[in-house]
Amino acid sequence: MHYMLWVLYGLPLLNENSSLFLLITGGFGLGVEAFFLTVFFINCGDEKNLRRYIVSRLLVKITCVVVIVLITVFAIKSSSGKQTFVGVICNISFINLMPKSHIISLIKALEPESTDEYIRPFYVQKVLEMESTDKYIPPFWLTFIGFLNYIAWTAFSLIDKIDFCILIINLLGTLSSGSQLYAYYKSTAKVKTE
Repeated sequence: MHYMLWVLYGLPLLNENSSLFLLITGGFGLGVEAFFLTVFFINCGDEKNLRRYIVSRLLVKITCVVVIVLITVFAIKSSSGKQTFVGVICNISFINLMPKSHIISLIKALEPESTDEYIRPFYVQKVLEMESTDKYIPPFWLTFIGFLNYIAWTAFSLIDKIDFCILIINLLGTLSSGSQLYAYYKSTAKVKTE
């Protein structure tokens, strides 16, 4: 769904200053995602329930995108309103897809270690209790490449005319990947001192 929305965001229908680069990268991501879903669907064995689940989730996502397209095309009249509407939905879908390890690292990096457990928000306390292990942390190089990717897209959003929808999503990605890299640094520094 995420890449379908970015393809919609990159169409000239929404944005007069449409970037072919944004459309191509969104289309490429959609193609890669479709390829992996097809391979997984073919190789999931004789699990009929799993295949039904995959098809039902895919139909729900396609239906959501069709509804968003219909709202964008027919209900919203101004071009800037269409772009903002789809851009906000793209940002929300990104936050929903953000890896759990990035969110946890961001919370850990922003929170002082000496904070009293009664002062810090309840959800932060719960997340830190639930995720005290490092089993959800992706490999270092994957995080590092993701960090560079977010920096490149942030720079792209600042070229010519500032695109806030791309800027916000990539600043969040840069912060989350940067906090993940900081967590790697702290864990390696802790190992070296022991």
